[in-house]
Amino acid sequence: SDDLKTLIAIKKALKNGGKLVLDTINGVYLSKNFINKNWNRMDGLLVLEQSEWVKKENRVHTKWTFIHDDREEHMESRIRIYTNESLSRLLKKAGFKVLRYFGNLEGARFMPQKSSRLVVLAQKGK
Repeated sequence: SDDLKTLIAIKKALKNGGKLVLDTINGVYLSKNFINKNWNRMDGLLVLEQSEWVKKENRVHTKWTFIHDDREEHMESRIRIYTNESLSRLLKKAGFKVLRYFGNLEGARFMPQKSSRLVVLAQKGK
């Protein structure tokens, strides 16, 4: 997979014992809190977020529409979804040792059902 290739390339770039911090969406939390369509106001913009969970690919495809002063701009993303278990397997396969999980970048305790983010600290194996 592209994700495995990317992790292997990161591992090659790190010194022995080097560490990786990876931040992504927590798949366990997302599976219980997934919203297909959401409107928000952000910095004077009206933002429409439309998401589709493509389960066979384990990805979320999101289209954003930003509206400001009768102008629209669009953006799309496709994000592969991981749980801490599936991400652990992928990191191990790439040659990393998982040291710890966090629920956000501020270091909150990771709680699979409650943490919207999945932050992992991993170390390059010897």
